[in-house]
Amino acid sequence: MERLTHPDTAFIEAFMLTYRTFSSPKQLMELLAMRYRLPRPKNQAVLEKFKQSRELPVQLRYLEYFKKLW
Repeated sequence: MERLTHPDTAFIEAFMLTYRTFSSPKQLMELLAMRYRLPRPKNQAVLEKFKQSRELPVQLRYLEYFKKLW
């Protein structure tokens, strides 16, 4: 699932063609939703930096991926 957040379009296209051999569409969506909701650090001091440097980029890449699905 992590690899789907990288901008490697060849991997994403290959994944989309083959994921049904090991997963159902429902399972895929559940896993994507879990990855979209990254666990946040409990330390408030690092939370804002985490949001900007880790959470937001991952979520934006997943949104791009969802757009490709439809």
